[in-house]
Amino acid sequence: GSSCVVEDSDRARRIEHVAPADSIALLAQLAQDTSKHGILDESLAALSMHDDPNTVPTLSGLADASHPHKVREQALFWLGQNGGADGAHVIERVATTDADDKLREEAVFDLSETKAVDGYDIIHRIAQNDRAPHVRSQALFWMAQMNDKRAKADIFSAIEHDDSDQVREQGVFALSQLKDHEADAALIEVVRGNYPRKTKEQALFWLGQSGSDAAMQFLDDMLTHQASTSK
Repeated sequence: GSSCVVEDSDRARRIEHVAPADSIALLAQLAQDTSKHGILDESLAALSMHDDPNTVPTLSGLADASHPHKVREQALFWLGQNGGADGAHVIERVATTDADDKLREEAVFDLSETKAVDGYDIIHRIAQNDRAPHVRSQALFWMAQMNDKRAKADIFSAIEHDDSDQVREQGVFALSQLKDHEADAALIEVVRGNYPRKTKEQALFWLGQSGSDAAMQFLDDMLTHQASTSK
């Protein structure tokens, strides 16, 4: 407002008549300048907010394998936040084909954030097909976080069919993250079902962590039944 005094106003200047393409090019250059620490995220955030045809291609270029991991990671994140369907397709390509396991894992989160495509479906396919158990595990976790009605059945299928102990363990944890009181019922189903002992132990652990009335009642019933059968 006019009553607010601007200190050092003689040093302030308005930047006008800047072409969006020039702004995008400058921000992309700043993001890659390793001598300027701490501005990578800010540069890419600002770049992603441009309403310009160069925005997604520039971020896509920064996400390719010629750039350091941190630059690629942040470029993918902002493609998920502001890149629309085109950005989501770039993330999908990286999440399903890139040689860097860690980057594929991080791209799964970016897919869970996009609203422009059916991110859940892509993540589910990654949970089924990725070569790395820890990537499949993270896919199951984010499936549970997305509040999608398909998640429970798909996670159960992974627990039943994946040959990795790590994936099955993460699958049980993913069930514990389901919303709307589904978690306790799913974990109880695991304990009662035909699953390996270690998988059932994980379900019991997360039921104990839940602390809900339903979980405590189930554990009490189990202990009571065990005590009566051992007499």
